[in-house]
Amino acid sequence: MFDKSFSLSDVFFLFRASLVTVALVAIGMGLGTVVGFVFGVIGACSRNRIWKALVASYVEFFRGTPLLIQVFLIYFGLPLFGIDVPAIVAAGASLSIYTGAYMTEIARGGILSVAKTQWEASASIGLTFLQQMRYVILPQAVRIMIPPSVGFLVGLVKDSSLMAVIGFMELTRVARLIGDRTLEPLLVISIAGVIYFMICYPLALLGRRLEKTLKSAD
Repeated sequence: MFDKSFSLSDVFFLFRASLVTVALVAIGMGLGTVVGFVFGVIGACSRNRIWKALVASYVEFFRGTPLLIQVFLIYFGLPLFGIDVPAIVAAGASLSIYTGAYMTEIARGGILSVAKTQWEASASIGLTFLQQMRYVILPQAVRIMIPPSVGFLVGLVKDSSLMAVIGFMELTRVARLIGDRTLEPLLVISIAGVIYFMICYPLALLGRRLEKTLKSAD
């Protein structure tokens, strides 16, 4: 007879699912950060009103709508146009696009926080725009961007639980399946919550430490 009781193997299954969650968040954060850097530079430095308007529209839409709706639009909306999207692709794409919108604002704010005199000084010695960004502006902007980026990352780990609604087998989805099988949903969800805490708390501590380190270096 099939054993429905909660066991140690279920705990191991939850921890394996947490690795999927971490990998998904890493993909979303990685791709989103690349998008955020590019769009952040455009938003902060471009003189083209069309490009700036497009970036602003992207940021406002994806920051102003719930992540859950964005997931639904990708996973259920695209198939209406003949584009089948696997759950893993929809999960990764939605987190990346969502992250990109927030990282765009973080990057834009970091770049704009660099004193104007830094631009003028670097231009006076003949540096091109790309050289200015690489050697002068971004090293200073990144220091400002790190604390809010880590804070956003903590939130992204928790937001990744929304991917369970499209059947993606991350931590929350697996916890729900085990809870339904064992008829002990409270126990299973509590263990999943502890695992989320084990992922998020070190990141929160890292963010606080980095913030203190950067303040003391100023």
